[in-house]
Amino acid sequence: MLSLAYLTACASPQTTTNDTADGIETKEININRSYTELNISTAIDVEYSNTASQLILTGSTKYIPYVKVTEQNRKLRIYLELPNDMQQHINAGNIQVVLPTSKALQTIQLSGACRLTGNEIKAEKLYLTASGACSVEMDFDIAHSLQANTSGTSSLNGQNLKADNLDLSASGASKVNTDFQITSRMSANVSGASNFNGAVKAESILMQVSGASHSNSTLSANSIHLNVSGASNDNSTISAPTVNFKLSGNSASTTSITAEQANLNLSGASDIQGSVKVQELQLQATSNSFANLKGKADHCNAMLSGAAQLSSRSAMLETQTFHCEASGNSKAYIRCNSKVTGTANGASTLYFYGNATNQIVTKSAGKVIHK
Repeated sequence: MLSLAYLTACASPQTTTNDTADGIETKEININRSYTELNISTAIDVEYSNTASQLILTGSTKYIPYVKVTEQNRKLRIYLELPNDMQQHINAGNIQVVLPTSKALQTIQLSGACRLTGNEIKAEKLYLTASGACSVEMDFDIAHSLQANTSGTSSLNGQNLKADNLDLSASGASKVNTDFQITSRMSANVSGASNFNGAVKAESILMQVSGASHSNSTLSANSIHLNVSGASNDNSTISAPTVNFKLSGNSASTTSITAEQANLNLSGASDIQGSVKVQELQLQATSNSFANLKGKADHCNAMLSGAAQLSSRSAMLETQTFHCEASGNSKAYIRCNSKVTGTANGASTLYFYGNATNQIVTKSAGKVIHK
């Protein structure tokens, strides 16, 4: 086992250069290339390289003595151990490392404004965590499961992330910007003013967007469950046989949904705008929610209460059959070509256009207006 003293003090660098008054130093350090865990911290930039045969360390001569490279039980650590009077002067990018790849890699832990870039990471399974303003800028090809957690304004950026199963968590104003190809299941939790931007293809997708987070996504799967809450904002294109979409709080969504069956559940002051192309639409809207939908649904079943509203004069849903249970001060605008059924209760109002036969039962001050 290589000791800390050997790697940081006794390893002889093959090249050393000084080309400024401050001095730039380069060291080449032999490491075990079958490390299973990688831990990087404290403002270090690391390039993950499949062509490097040694760890190459480059930086200012005043910082190089404080860079620690240790190996223990196949765990590789790269970090800075600065005196107190130097800690406030270190900036991201002052220390660069070229790191040889490891086929045995299973865990990556990043913290403290460090950066990981380079070649695609290939592994059987991988656990990735980035916290404290860290950045990961690379692609992944994981044969089985990938668990990725970003927090504290950290970011995950790439062009393509492949895995069999993915569990993703983005919190604390972190950012995820990549496309995903998932063979089986993807579960994603975006919270705390975080941002998600990407296209996802999977067998099933479960995605939660909360806090004041933002999601800009294209989702394609056999089954999709999307939950948007708090003051979050969603911009999505969704395609699946079955879609379950829930909005609550003061959340908002601009969406396009193509499905055999879409189940929408709106509450609070949530708002969804966009188009649908579905065979069957099940809608439940309560409180002051607004489902401003256009497009076509062969069959629509709507339950409206409070001051909820379905569609509008300027954006109207077209159906063959429409069943509505409306109460409170709710409203619905619909274009129906066959049959309208249900109940208009309280002060609710149903405006329907087209040639459908009206079988709505009105109660209290409920109204049906055929245009």
